[in-house]
Amino acid sequence: MKTHLKYILLILIITSCRTTKNWYSDQNDKSYTASYDDFNGKEKIELKRNLNQIAYLSYLTINNKGNLNLDVNRKGFHYIPNKIEHLKFDLNNPLIIQIKGEDAKGKFNLEYPTYKRKEIQVQYNSNFELLSLAYFLSNMYSGLKESNNTFDYNGSKVKVADLFSLNLKIGDRFKTYQNSENLKILKDFFKKHWYLDYTKFVINLSNFPNAKHKQGDSFLHTLFDSKKDEEQFILALNNFYNEIKFDEFLLEYKPYYNKMIEEVKNNLPDENFITEMEHLYNKEASEYFLNASLTMPFSQGYAVSENDNIGYVFGSFTLPSEIDDLNNLSLGYANALQLRNISVHEFGHSFVNPVVDKVGDSIINNKEFLFEPIKKKMSEQAYSKWKYTLYEHFVRAGEIFIAKQLNDEITAQKLSHDYIENREFIYLRQIIPAMEKWYNKKYFTHTYSDFVKETIENLKLEK
Repeated sequence: MKTHLKYILLILIITSCRTTKNWYSDQNDKSYTASYDDFNGKEKIELKRNLNQIAYLSYLTINNKGNLNLDVNRKGFHYIPNKIEHLKFDLNNPLIIQIKGEDAKGKFNLEYPTYKRKEIQVQYNSNFELLSLAYFLSNMYSGLKESNNTFDYNGSKVKVADLFSLNLKIGDRFKTYQNSENLKILKDFFKKHWYLDYTKFVINLSNFPNAKHKQGDSFLHTLFDSKKDEEQFILALNNFYNEIKFDEFLLEYKPYYNKMIEEVKNNLPDENFITEMEHLYNKEASEYFLNASLTMPFSQGYAVSENDNIGYVFGSFTLPSEIDDLNNLSLGYANALQLRNISVHEFGHSFVNPVVDKVGDSIINNKEFLFEPIKKKMSEQAYSKWKYTLYEHFVRAGEIFIAKQLNDEITAQKLSHDYIENREFIYLRQIIPAMEKWYNKKYFTHTYSDFVKETIENLKLEK
């Protein structure tokens, strides 16, 4: 308890100099609310300087008599009474919030949480690289190698084999192991569960070829029927690693991994969206990571989140243009739009999905008739259930909302048009206005969870 109090005192100072009548207040390190009949004096809140943090001030003041003023020591700040305002400030200098009253009668609501500046970590995981390679060799390599099919890609006909050229190049290196007994064992596991369902499991293991089950981690009853089943899966991957000399591959392809990481890092979105996202959903994560992969099949991706860490693993998503010249590699990861989408969209699922889950099946099922008009289009996009469609609607609403908060109206409009007109997420027409109303009018009385629950209850058929 003493440590906690010291921490609060380090980041926050609240001082008071006032005389009041019927003063009722509640304050902590993130918020301050008060109501009063006759407020004379001032209240001062100071957030200490911290170069690694950003403060988000939300306020609403209601004044029925006398004078009330709110001031912040930042240029350009303009106090607006009787309206919810949300403002973001860096803490390169202390942030001082002052409320002054002269015979004032009314109330105020203040929130001033601080958010750590976060960078997206770009990395790859050798355990996942082996898992993905095993899947590609056992399920996709032969079919793609023999395929003459073409694909409509950015308005042009492109051979499917060209889209997967990086995967096929790596597959060619290991094609003699297609009849490996270890690979056959792994293929049997991939028949039980899609290979990406094993992602979290293998990432949490110690590195192959010396991987062992971690005490406390249990995937029984979700991935494996028994402890023996689990051990067989780990042993097959350990043995496959040694059999194909995967360590030699990782060394040989180090220039490719370096280039992949470089392409991703050079096209990341402005990380300001993270603060907007955490403030919108009133939840923070410790780390955000993008786990890029050379061996994952083209255009595939999968969310990987654990505890307070939020991440996404993905393969290339742009047609590779050079995969042989080590001095001029272009591997298909340098796509700023795609990286923005998978960052904001996929990270958003980690915040939104648990909130939708808490709404309860009875409320969600009661609105399932709304799925019928969009069922065909949603199923084409792999959203075969009404609940999955709700996840997608609320995540996409968040994307559009965050773009607006960042004053990126062009992106907001493009996303809105694409999602509603092209992909038929038609209930965004109701969800987005409801979100804006909540954020700008009900923020201090309703949580994001309240907004989601009420919005689902109020959804109607589109005319």
